[in-house]
Formats: sequence, C-alpha cells, structure tokens
Amino acid sequence: MMITLKQISAKTGIPQSTAARYTVLFMEYFPRKKDGRKLLFLEVEALETAQRIQRLYKDGKTTDQVHGILEKERTAVMDALPFHILQ
Repeated sequence: MMITLKQISAKTGIPQSTAARYTVLFMEYFPRKKDGRKLLFLEVEALETAQRIQRLYKDGKTTDQVHGILEKERTAVMDALPFHILQ
C-alpha cells in the first residue's frame, strides 16, 4: 500500500517537515513513486524507516552514522529507467 508524506507523519507522530527531511536525506531507503504531483511511499518500509531514523537521531547519532547504520540494515532502492529508454 502506498501512503503520502502527511500519512507518514500522522502514523509515526514525526512532524511532517522532519519526515520530509528524512525522505530527502535518506531517499535510497524510502521506496516511492510519483502519482501526478504527489509523492507516494511504500507504507511498511516508509513507516519502519522513518521510525528507525528518528530513534537513531534520539540516540545521538549523526547523519553520517545514520547512513552507515541504514546501509548495513536495509537494502537501498535505486531509481532506474527501463532499458529501452536508455538506448
């Protein structure tokens, strides 16, 4: 199921501006797609990742440390164009 940034904020209690910052700083860990002008995220992954990032920051981790931890724990998502578009 796909959810919006506003829904991520509502379901996690993380302020929307903070959740937005997380999705930009750690975009490779937030599977997403565009629906018109809306950006939608995979619900389970987005909620778990946002909460994990929040806990790491509360534990005093730096952004670089959070990146390192997420890199070890999670699979990064890469945006890619279909092969026929690249030709």
